[in-house]
Amino acid sequence: MQLTVVIPCYNAAGTIAIQLEALARQEFSQPWELIVADNGSTDGTQAIAEKYADQFTHFRLVDASAQRGAAHGRNVGVSVAQSDAIVFCDADDEVAPGWLSAMA
Repeated sequence: MQLTVVIPCYNAAGTIAIQLEALARQEFSQPWELIVADNGSTDGTQAIAEKYADQFTHFRLVDASAQRGAAHGRNVGVSVAQSDAIVFCDADDEVAPGWLSAMA
């Protein structure tokens, strides 16, 4: 795996689809994985994220609910990452075209 993208999220049902769509449109020739680290959402965030799973070759939704906070979500994502290069973005962001290539 060339690169891992970790998205920590909590109750991001209103925003995460935009970010996942932006990531799905990224043009990057190397294998990469997407990890969505859910911090115990109660608003359907997990279901929305799962709907996008088939748009990514390597997608994982992980449970980061043991402790609240984006930092914990990031740490959980990193702990299961399969690459040495890790980048973060948030569920309420929208990455620009070419973002993934620029991060590699």
